[in-house]
Amino acid sequence: MKLRPTVLILLLLCLYLKEAISFCPAETELEPYCHCDDLDFICNAKHEMQPWDIVGFFDKVSTLIPEDTVYDSFNLEATTLKEIPAGAFKKIKFRNITLYLNDELEYIHPNVFGSTLETLTILHIEGNHGLTNEGLSDPTYNLFNFLNQLRNLEDLHIYDNPIQSLPDNAFGTLPSLTNLLFDLAATNITLKKLGSRLFSGLPKLQTLQLHFSDILLENIAKDAFEGIGKDAHVFLKDFKLTTLPEKIFKPLLDNARRVSIQYPENGNDGIACNEEFDWICKDMAEYQNRIEGFVCLKGSEFNDIFEYCEKVASKN
Repeated sequence: MKLRPTVLILLLLCLYLKEAISFCPAETELEPYCHCDDLDFICNAKHEMQPWDIVGFFDKVSTLIPEDTVYDSFNLEATTLKEIPAGAFKKIKFRNITLYLNDELEYIHPNVFGSTLETLTILHIEGNHGLTNEGLSDPTYNLFNFLNQLRNLEDLHIYDNPIQSLPDNAFGTLPSLTNLLFDLAATNITLKKLGSRLFSGLPKLQTLQLHFSDILLENIAKDAFEGIGKDAHVFLKDFKLTTLPEKIFKPLLDNARRVSIQYPENGNDGIACNEEFDWICKDMAEYQNRIEGFVCLKGSEFNDIFEYCEKVASKN
């Protein structure tokens, strides 16, 4: 079938405009650090990297990008960067950023972004095995100073980094956040801590996945879950605590839409279904449709908290 001249002209025009309005600088301007494919920007250790002036690099590259371009994604993967310094991406906008397997990365400056603060909706920080957020010589570099500037962030994953604690009000100023995954690193360090009112400033939170690892009860602030939103479905994963003190967990059960406990695979974990849980039994009519996975320890005469509470009710 022959194309009509007008259709052919339009097709050629589209091809010309796509070439003329390219979102990517020339590869020669990006090598060896990065490459770009339409609206996806990737920097990795594909080539042996010399010390990288990341600020100077992106200052130069930003002058080659069409004005008001917003990239769909930016991946910083497997680099040798120890620090992401202030102003690194101040002139480039991204919607989705992933920092992945940068094993030497220790610091992210809170002023790393400029215009991207307005456009960023998804941030994944995963597998950066030097990113502990502990022992900082300059408290400015506290990771949560950086995170709490992201007012339009909707989805945040902080996973498989050796971060041992959540400070007070860790996620206190993220008004758009709907999904949050955070894990306390699965290491032998037992100084893991959960601070006060961690999730009280997340009015739109719908899903919270909190990987507990081996935290001790005494290292959980009594008001850690105060103020959590009523739309939140909370998953307590890798859960190994056998008791749920009322002062800590009642605010969670009273407010969250649903609370699910998920134990490590192939484990024999569960809660000790005894009088310490009578506070749950007392309000079971309120909780029964909002809790799941509250199984009893292996060897218990009860399968789960529901069976235990039935026994308590029958006695009374």
